[in-house]
Amino acid sequence: MLGTNMPQSYGQDDRVDEHRVRRGVAFQWHETKSVKLWTQFFKDIPGLTHVLDFGVGTAAAGIGSWRCGINYEAICVNKVQKVWLDNLMDSCMFAVVAEG
Repeated sequence: MLGTNMPQSYGQDDRVDEHRVRRGVAFQWHETKSVKLWTQFFKDIPGLTHVLDFGVGTAAAGIGSWRCGINYEAICVNKVQKVWLDNLMDSCMFAVVAEG
């Protein structure tokens, strides 16, 4: 998500939203880890059954955990982000199921 099509990121802090509109930076731009990295990370932890993500951004950790059959929960900053992430995770889950 880039520019004006991404949800308002941090409540009423207009400075962050002005920056994202002007610069077009991705929401949670600090998150750079790939789904492949998260998938391998979760596979390397024996007995892992649940992931609680306090820094959810692009849902890469969520997708990686689902690929490993691990339950995933995320704490969103607002309802707009939650709806966006729910929709993204729904689409990704279909891809994981289709992948086999």
